[in-house]
Amino acid sequence: EDRITGDGVAGIDLGEIHPATTFDGKENVIYNGRLLRSKRQYQNKIKARLAARLATKQQGSRRWRTIKQSKDKQLRRLKNQLRDVQHKLTRALVSTLLESGVQTLVIGDVRDIRTELNYGKKVNQKLHQWTFGQMRHMLSYKWEALGGAVVLHEERGTSSTCPRCRQRRKPSGRVFRCPCG
Repeated sequence: EDRITGDGVAGIDLGEIHPATTFDGKENVIYNGRLLRSKRQYQNKIKARLAARLATKQQGSRRWRTIKQSKDKQLRRLKNQLRDVQHKLTRALVSTLLESGVQTLVIGDVRDIRTELNYGKKVNQKLHQWTFGQMRHMLSYKWEALGGAVVLHEERGTSSTCPRCRQRRKPSGRVFRCPCG
């Protein structure tokens, strides 16, 4: 198995639309999360459809048990497929960073993003189904198995802090501009 030989540092931003975005000082790589999102959307569809069918049957009856077993089997398969996609994404990410000569991974810590939020039904569902913890865990154990270091970095305020002068300013629009240049 490959071992880490470089001494670089790479930053990883975990996201709901793009599962991971990396920057190693030279190159920026964005990983597509379309397959992950489509499987999660299909999972929600299956849950809703089979929950509606279960609601029409008497709990504990033979038809209810049949539908419940079918629901459990389908959701188990989808859960395994989601985990497989995440493993493939993290393996590709680790391989790319290994080739770039990176020693240390800095992963944005977004554990507190779900607390006290209410963005509406659809966005709340996406936020609460966002599997950043699993992605962080998979990245960490794969990277540490190669001999690298993983650092968690608090993301609060990083979008409004100038990297040069460290002043916090409210960004206007999608582009952050600071008077320091």
